[in-house]
Amino acid sequence: MIDLKTKQAFWAEQLPIFKEKYWIPEHLDVLEFDMNGGCFDIAEGVKTDLSEEDLFDVYHRVNSGWAMWKKAVDFMKSKVPTWISVTDELPPTDIMVLICWADAPDVTPEQDYMTIDEDLNSVWANYQNDPPSHWMHFNKVPSVKVTSGFKYQIQPIDLPENLFNWFHPDIELFNTIEEGVEAYTQEQWEQLKLNLRVEIETQLLDYDEIPNVPEDAVVWPNWKPEPPEQGLFLIAAFDSEDGPVLWWANPKAESKEK
Repeated sequence: MIDLKTKQAFWAEQLPIFKEKYWIPEHLDVLEFDMNGGCFDIAEGVKTDLSEEDLFDVYHRVNSGWAMWKKAVDFMKSKVPTWISVTDELPPTDIMVLICWADAPDVTPEQDYMTIDEDLNSVWANYQNDPPSHWMHFNKVPSVKVTSGFKYQIQPIDLPENLFNWFHPDIELFNTIEEGVEAYTQEQWEQLKLNLRVEIETQLLDYDEIPNVPEDAVVWPNWKPEPPEQGLFLIAAFDSEDGPVLWWANPKAESKEK
């Protein structure tokens, strides 16, 4: 069982990020966080124009969001692969991996792959003169074989029970958007698609198209949306001012360009 101090350290680390990302900031003005209970409470003596019913609705919505946030963080941490020392094991050839150097821990990890030279020696394609000390799989995502060899391409995964504000975990590895910014520039959007090696088709829905999910819901339970056309798979589902938005990956579009 995790002790209270460990939980409090986790809460203290995640609270500022959660508050920054929470989609209705004014909700947080009437609440305070209980560092012993690990949840939000209605602030004592708070002055607000909200009715008691609305105040309790805010209380439940924020705590539901906080619960989902914690689950998402735990899920992402469980998916993070470990660094593998090159002295223990070398990566398969011609498969892109993350690499780093033990003597430069603050350097952002690079991307590279091993190849076979004319003398049948395994060498790093772009870092022969400065070989890395450790490497890491891209979140253990299967590589897809294309005409030029083995390259990364985002793959479909089992969808969670709750699709509200869900993103495929591999998007985080290749995201191009700056932290705290909510919208992509056209250049960032094109780079994301290039990194994932798929086209991304955006689908905007109305709430009446989602079974048993009202407009103010923060949980979209047991909803398995059908792709707009065969061959697409879901990589993101999130709320917006205009309604639910789905991102569908089209792997065939990228392969046609080869």
